[in-house]
Amino acid sequence: MEAEAGWHARWRGGRWGCASVHACPPMALREIRSYQKSTELLICRTPFQRLVREIAQDFKSELRLQSLAIAALQEAVETYLCATR
Repeated sequence: MEAEAGWHARWRGGRWGCASVHACPPMALREIRSYQKSTELLICRTPFQRLVREIAQDFKSELRLQSLAIAALQEAVETYLCATR
């Protein structure tokens, strides 16, 4: 049991090794809250830029995009993905 990796080893019948169920929230909620509070980008810039340029290429060839436009698009995408619903 100790050799198991990940959250399975810490999960103990409805608790995360805490004295009470309400003493510590589930790991997923904690991770989501930390991402919502952070200001750094979650997706690397260059792969996102390549993806945007590849998708834009399908609509119009020789399309030029400003770096600030791609940065604004990335910010909007990450805000949408981390938003509380």
